[in-house]
Amino acid sequence: MTTIMTYIAKKQIALLAVVVTMLSACTTNDDDIAPTLKDKRPTDNTTLIEATPENSDIPILFGKAEGFSTRSPYLAKQVSNDHVGVFCIASQGIDGTPNSNIVWDGSASATLNTLNLWMVNVKARISTSVDNNGEGTLEWLDGSSGYYYPKSSSSYNFAYSFAAYYPYSDRVKTTANSVDIIYSGLDGSTDVVTAMSTIDNDEDGNGIPDEDNDLALKAFSASYYENGGSKKPKFTFRHRMTRLIVKMRLSDSYSGSDEFWVNDAWITNLPDSIHLPVITLQKSGTTATVSRPESLHVYTGSTSTYTLRDQQGHQLSETTDDTWKLGTSAKQIGNAIIIPPLCRGTIYTGNDMEVTDESTLENLMKLNIGLQLRKGDGTTSNLHATLNPPTNGWEPGRQYGVTIVVTPGDGDTGPDAQSQTDPTLN
Repeated sequence: MTTIMTYIAKKQIALLAVVVTMLSACTTNDDDIAPTLKDKRPTDNTTLIEATPENSDIPILFGKAEGFSTRSPYLAKQVSNDHVGVFCIASQGIDGTPNSNIVWDGSASATLNTLNLWMVNVKARISTSVDNNGEGTLEWLDGSSGYYYPKSSSSYNFAYSFAAYYPYSDRVKTTANSVDIIYSGLDGSTDVVTAMSTIDNDEDGNGIPDEDNDLALKAFSASYYENGGSKKPKFTFRHRMTRLIVKMRLSDSYSGSDEFWVNDAWITNLPDSIHLPVITLQKSGTTATVSRPESLHVYTGSTSTYTLRDQQGHQLSETTDDTWKLGTSAKQIGNAIIIPPLCRGTIYTGNDMEVTDESTLENLMKLNIGLQLRKGDGTTSNLHATLNPPTNGWEPGRQYGVTIVVTPGDGDTGPDAQSQTDPTLN
């Protein structure tokens, strides 16, 4: 009888230590907002139509972008050359403008809607001068300073927060409380990183402690810079997905002469698509507070099977040498696989209903892994196991190592899979 035992280890993921594959553009659904890319607002305000909020002569420029590990030069290069999506969203009423005028869902007047969602999903990039510490500067895709803060007004003035994410998607959904990016066609190769820059975001070092509070409350806006402010929004990118490394070995007790190779490996019933908030809004009375989402994901659509592949994206069966040959020492099989975080705090299903029933939640967080082993004579056997989740589930921004120990059977006994009830976490 062939058995499988699974062991799981967890550690904090190194920022951007994986290869990222861009998603293809997807057809928008009725609940999606088509890409509303704001035009570059010209300095010649006479070209603007009447009642359209005017732009100031203060360009929107950014500071440092960080979070790119020295262990991932490929990814730093990709982000330098590919598209980062950027949002400039109203987050604080200033100069007498009440916070009750902060409305993200497009339900206000045309003027307020424009001011609230000043820039929606505009393309940017990380400068090509990313240093050895993985730091660069966020800049507009064309390298220009052709985007401007709205002009200070006697009617409405807002301070703005920024959200940035990678890889770029052309599917956006704004609600009263969040701005979501929609990804579809997930297959285990797509990592997602997000960052937020706001005057209150001291955790990432983006606050302005060396400037007086009245001025700080105007950041970021034309008023802030017109009154002597000098700090630029900066970004610390963080993982929003979960990284899984699969290792395999033969059991120490195996003494047979048969040799085994891993021919294929896959995980079934994982989400095919997600809604991922990049910035959220909490309103209480006249107070409005923006924050960086942690683990909230809304899963929609059908499920999919994620297949383990090598670092070049090839199927394991395409390797004809001994790369995936099993021995008594654990060996990583394929490249790391990227999965949406299946954990507590996640909202599941397309109806935005949070699952609270414990047994239902446990089943949603379980991973069903399949393996195909090939013997030296060319015959294959399929094995299946259920990987039970850690206490809080498979959390975002973390790496989990799974070791599968295979005990080959005797004679013609078919394969069997046995999962461990309580995974060991280190």
